Amino acid sequence: MLIAVSVHEINRFKVLTDVQEKRLRQVDAADILNVSTRHVRRLLNQLATYGDKSLAHAVRGRPSN
Repeated sequence: MLIAVSVHEINRFKVLTDVQEKRLRQVDAADILNVSTRHVRRLLNQLATYGDKSLAHAVRGRPSN
């Protein structure tokens, strides 16, 4: 199943992948993504647990009320 993702989410995935592969530090990733280092750790845990689908917005693809 294909998931529509934004350019922002693709960039976030690339940066987090660089952190996982030790090409980038968490502090540098936080600066690039404009989030805290704690949030970078949360995103890395989420990525490790649920995969790349977890970075897409959770309500995308669901019908509205």
